[in-house]
Amino acid sequence: GILGEIGKYVTENMMRITCHPGPFNVLTSPHKHVVENCIKDLTTHGEVFDMMGRLVKNIHTGILVPGNYTFSWDGRLNNSSQASSGTYFLVVSNNASSSVNKMLLLK
Repeated sequence: GILGEIGKYVTENMMRITCHPGPFNVLTSPHKHVVENCIKDLTTHGEVFDMMGRLVKNIHTGILVPGNYTFSWDGRLNNSSQASSGTYFLVVSNNASSSVNKMLLLK
């Protein structure tokens, strides 16, 4: 189940995950909502938006350990069609912070 996947991920990356409120490790919490909220807090999203603020592509959703990452976008929209030339924004965010990078797509 989901707890097994989290436990494996935490062990492989030598992490300790805790949630608040509560003096317990998320992996020992008997409450499903606590585990789900912790996963939401750790999840990082990489999304591409157009100039109108519309989400055009999800390029990453998942847990990332601290480090440097490269996100790639092939110029395709969520519906697999090719995006038009223009300005787009890559927004990488999690529960604690976000970063916005301006991109110019030329054909």
